[in-house]
Amino acid sequence: MKNIRKAYVDIGSGQIHYLYSKGQGIPLLLFHRTPASSVIYKRMMKKMVGSRPIYALEPQDLENHLTPKECLK
Repeated sequence: MKNIRKAYVDIGSGQIHYLYSKGQGIPLLLFHRTPASSVIYKRMMKKMVGSRPIYALEPQDLENHLTPKECLK
């Protein structure tokens, strides 16, 4: 899994954690339903590594995760 990395971005009300792999072209954004985890996308991401940028978003805290509207504030 060396081509799939973990990272986070700071936002005003906390952090958003995500998995990503680099590539060229149109990025693919993967969202999961809680209480799932972005881990459900790892197998697919392994098969697609290098084909395009891929981002699988992960709520930091499933009980207190941020809604899309909160992320845009």
